[in-house]
Amino acid sequence: MLVPPKRRSARAGVSFSALAPAAERAGRGEARRPRRARGRHQEADVERTGDRSLNLPITYYDRGEYFRGVKRYADAITDYDRAVALFVELRGKDDRYALYPLEAKGLTLLLLHRPADAIAPLERARAIGGTGNAALQDALARFYLGRAQVESGRDPRGGRALAAAARKDLADHGLHADADEVGEMDRWLASH
Repeated sequence: MLVPPKRRSARAGVSFSALAPAAERAGRGEARRPRRARGRHQEADVERTGDRSLNLPITYYDRGEYFRGVKRYADAITDYDRAVALFVELRGKDDRYALYPLEAKGLTLLLLHRPADAIAPLERARAIGGTGNAALQDALARFYLGRAQVESGRDPRGGRALAAAARKDLADHGLHADADEVGEMDRWLASH
């Protein structure tokens, strides 16, 4: 099983100055909350600020990653869908930022043993493609799409080839996926 990823610094530019009124209403109780709970409350406050920058869909994606890590898959899928919708609204339907929650949604559906449902978001992620910083997500999306094609019975031979090629790209191009995730990929390829 995958371990929840460590928090990325993608939201480093988030300004929480708009949250000051909410923090004042919370009073001293906010300071006594555990750090993780404060983070979730701040994310909810970001939603209430009406922020329409990239910070909001990134926050939804991050929260989806947290939910997937604690096996709250339905909540993760909801947040991934919100992130995709906002990325599309803010940056257009083929924006590379949408690749991240699409790949994550596909993986989550695979974890739920719903490979046929995972194909659509993974095909969409694959159509967007990724280079530079998004190359890792592109390779992961291709691997999971191949896996979904095999597990759903849609295209076992082509899916296995796609997954193997994506895994090879991870190694050949020095793309650094989580070690547990790579091990899981290798085990899946060995058994299929």
